[in-house]
Amino acid sequence: MAGNAPSESYDGIIYAITNIITTVSGVGTTSFTLNPSGYAANFGGIVEALQDLNSTLSGVGGGSAVVAGSGIYTTTSGSFTVFNATVTSASGVVYTAGSGLYLRGGSEFNLNVDQTFQTTVSGRVLGAGSNTIVPSGNYILVSGVDVSSIKTYTAGDPLNIGNLVCFDAGSLVQASAASGVASARYNVIGVAVTSGNAGALVRVNSDNIVTLGSQNITAETQLVPGDHYYLSKYYGEVTRYSTASGVIDKNTGGYGALVYVGRAISTTELEVEIQAPVILTE
Repeated sequence: MAGNAPSESYDGIIYAITNIITTVSGVGTTSFTLNPSGYAANFGGIVEALQDLNSTLSGVGGGSAVVAGSGIYTTTSGSFTVFNATVTSASGVVYTAGSGLYLRGGSEFNLNVDQTFQTTVSGRVLGAGSNTIVPSGNYILVSGVDVSSIKTYTAGDPLNIGNLVCFDAGSLVQASAASGVASARYNVIGVAVTSGNAGALVRVNSDNIVTLGSQNITAETQLVPGDHYYLSKYYGEVTRYSTASGVIDKNTGGYGALVYVGRAISTTELEVEIQAPVILTE
């Protein structure tokens, strides 16, 4: 109690009650009540002050309920209940309970967009999957690939981005149309869009646009827009029907199959449209 209250008088009693009301207001009550004009120094004033104290106390512990998953919880300590909250930090940045950020698998941060207060990062709107959403005036621009065309598989051999891949003996490996290889190597399923060593998870695009570099193209440094491309005899590469390395032919070209894989829409982009292999004969 602040100051020296008058003792043994109506003023003293009212002074004590109003100090209690003021103290209680600091513990989170939702029903703070205090007569701004003060209370009469008589028995009626004491009754009024006690009523306001009772009203103020009735709101202690009120307010919004603790939301499940917020990270806030209570711990009992003797006759008291203590509020606690979980806080996770990484690289010096603190992630507070209820922020919408959470750990998946104990090591990977994920995001609940519905819980976030800010849905943009460096001017970009948060998008799902491999799509990118960019604000443009009163509109948004969406780019990326159809997520349904990308699947994840376990690599059987080291794979690089842009490799044409297939399954051989149950493992994801580089495809090849060379004469003499196992016929399973002709059955292209798509193009690797991530890299990984044997045993790693690699994402494969089976029916959409992919980006290829010179290391993915046989005998040429870039794609020719509008031209059709086939599986090369060189592992994981694409080729036109006729290039400096030869023609897709069994006798002179060293090919065992003709496998159409798509059409170039730019010097670096291939629209994947895989067809069944045509086995070449003598």
